[in-house]
Amino acid sequence: MGLHADLTGDQKEVGRAQEQGLRLAVHEFNSRAGAPFSLAVKTVDDGGDPARALTAAKKLVADRSVLAVLGPTTDATALASLATYDAASLPLIAVTPGATALTVLGSRSFLHARVTDTILPFYLDAYLRGTAKSRTVGIVDDRAADAYGWEISSTLANILRKVPLPAVPKVVSALRTDFGPTLDALLTGGADSVVFAGYHERAALLARELHRRDFRGASAAAQGVLDARFLSAAGDAADGWAIVAPAMDATVAPEAKEFRAAHRELFGAEPERYAVETYDVAQFAVKTLRSLSLKSRTRQNLATALRAGSYTGIARNLAFDKETGALVIDGSGVYLWRVEGGRFAYQGVASYQVSA
Repeated sequence: MGLHADLTGDQKEVGRAQEQGLRLAVHEFNSRAGAPFSLAVKTVDDGGDPARALTAAKKLVADRSVLAVLGPTTDATALASLATYDAASLPLIAVTPGATALTVLGSRSFLHARVTDTILPFYLDAYLRGTAKSRTVGIVDDRAADAYGWEISSTLANILRKVPLPAVPKVVSALRTDFGPTLDALLTGGADSVVFAGYHERAALLARELHRRDFRGASAAAQGVLDARFLSAAGDAADGWAIVAPAMDATVAPEAKEFRAAHRELFGAEPERYAVETYDVAQFAVKTLRSLSLKSRTRQNLATALRAGSYTGIARNLAFDKETGALVIDGSGVYLWRVEGGRFAYQGVASYQVSA
């Protein structure tokens, strides 16, 4: 089992969590009496660099003992290495990247084991209409976030348009660091809630501006803001922000109780975000590999079997479109977080429909 991850770069905390989730699944399999084979983990670190990602992928492809790869950690590194894995028919299962482009490139061996970024706005919409009771939604499309920001903002705007809820969209240049004029435009348009389509660094700039103006409406974002650096940069201004993300808090979720205990026993530490999601994917891959006969345990056969298979995990259910490798959407796997007292407080499963 290969792990292609960012273990030393900007997303190293996520990468390490992914490694621990994979190693726990492999440890449990190897510890079972009568296991039909033993598993090992081979890790490669791309440091979050797309150029290094290509080199890392080539290393795993060259090792014929590697039958499946979990990763990479980010959109950019996944897009940079996807063709290399596909050319070798080596199954690549992405746990954290969300770019829709990954499932439209025609890969035969790719599986997208999380909802894409274009699905998350449905959960934002349910939060805004339901819990937040918004009447007019301000949408900030941060050009610094490139495709991620556009997918979140444009999809949300389309959803709000179809089931009419007034929206005030605003595109912000990547060069702009003063969000005052942006907020002026939103408030002039009557926005009583704000959705930020971007990453944590610049979300903190907007949060501080909202706080300075004593904005009392809802502030929301997707997983690009679920980062401890948002809390430290925004300070008290982060409180009250709501975030939807494909990440369970395995330290408090009741359904992850056994996983948490096993993780603490093996690593002596609490599981970080995305460890349990990686564990689910690893368990699915191991189960599928075990279903193949000895002679049929090839990369190509495993890729085909994975796309045809399914698995009920702790954090999300796994089933895939056989043609594209996209995750089948069933409402599982997306969670709501809220900033309370300077920390991310887990709220449980996010709703993708407004409650009656």
